[in-house]
Amino acid sequence: MSSHSFLAIPVPSAKETHRPTQLRAGAACLALMLAGCAVGPEYAGPPRLDMPAHWSAKPASRRQTGTLDRWWLRLRDPLLNRLIEQAVEANPDVAKAKAAVREARATVQQTSAGLFPSVSGTASVTVDRAGDRDRA
Repeated sequence: MSSHSFLAIPVPSAKETHRPTQLRAGAACLALMLAGCAVGPEYAGPPRLDMPAHWSAKPASRRQTGTLDRWWLRLRDPLLNRLIEQAVEANPDVAKAKAAVREARATVQQTSAGLFPSVSGTASVTVDRAGDRDRA
């Protein structure tokens, strides 16, 4: 009987052979991310803003809201006014939008009507002329 001795050599698995590649890729990504955060030598920071020494309690005058809905009237051009009116009347999308607004307003009125008290009443009159039947 001959005795043979075998030397066992470990064979790396597929996961182990990819591990150095993954480590290198991870290190490269980390280096790129850190390089993206670096600033150059000429970076001076955010610009300084001149702020007033004290704030006024009175709010600044603002333009009236809702004045842009008919902006073309400021141009005082009758032809432009007429063209815009024709376009609005002939535009089905505007007509649909107007109808949707009217429908929404009606729904709000109908829904909110149930929130208020209501008054109802009935009246009836019955005349019983028992005396007239006895005379006949």
